[in-house]
Amino acid sequence: MYCHQVLEICVFSSVFNMGQSSSKRNHNCKKTSRGIQQMHSSLETIQNEHDDNLTQLTYPIHVDNNLVPGWINKSQFLEILSDNVPEFSKIENFCIKPASTAGENYSSLILRISIDVKLTDKSIKSMSFMMKVPHESAKMQQMLKTVNFFTVENATYTELISKFEDLYKSIGMNIKFAPRAYKFTESLKKEPKLANTVLMHDLCQDGYRNVNRLECLDVEQSKLVLRKLAQYHAAGAHCRVINGPYPELFTQPMFGSNKERAVSILEGIMGPFKKMFLEHLYFYKDGEKYSEKHYFSPK
Repeated sequence: MYCHQVLEICVFSSVFNMGQSSSKRNHNCKKTSRGIQQMHSSLETIQNEHDDNLTQLTYPIHVDNNLVPGWINKSQFLEILSDNVPEFSKIENFCIKPASTAGENYSSLILRISIDVKLTDKSIKSMSFMMKVPHESAKMQQMLKTVNFFTVENATYTELISKFEDLYKSIGMNIKFAPRAYKFTESLKKEPKLANTVLMHDLCQDGYRNVNRLECLDVEQSKLVLRKLAQYHAAGAHCRVINGPYPELFTQPMFGSNKERAVSILEGIMGPFKKMFLEHLYFYKDGEKYSEKHYFSPK
């Protein structure tokens, strides 16, 4: 499975876990199969996770509504709501805007879709979704032609995550790796671009809050993310032991089987980041030790 997807899932679930109003849980592990116990033995058993109130965004929030793709509309969400909201009647209000703010850079465009749903009893239910869509850049379109990682990510959310979570349930641990994901079906027939999206439940409506990305994670938050990552990898490894090798969809190279083409795409993506990273190393103590010799002259 692609590393960036594993990290996104684990960081997403771990960081949001710290912001819940009450996150205390007791996990009383039951003795089951030896294999699952061995899987768990390498992990730290979580007892009474501490309540962590995450820092609210304190810097000005600036969003560019021009980034919202014009091909997304409320009619596409009718099937999602009809299938998942009991007594759904109609969409009363529909609002879509970028969810990321100044200084937050992601490989995909992150959107928040807020919907006021009218039920059959005339009451209003407010709902919110997070939606990932590709940037409209030439590089992104080139990548999607090579390997469509949106297809892989959707399959991860809908097919693999539940299996991983069930492994922990079998030993009495209630662990969540990701929010619930939803699939478009009928809407795809009218708008094929929806295939290159990931639609998820917005955890903010459950009382979670994200950390200030510009301030990064502190030590305890980092430990929680790494613990979740370890749990994810352990479940993934044990799932293979039980069910055999993963389908090719999850094991194919991220940038295709053509090595030269893959290297070219990767260099195009990482080149600017590498240059910026090396140029800023001199702002840190002993940073020159880690820069490439003669890569550039210090200012």
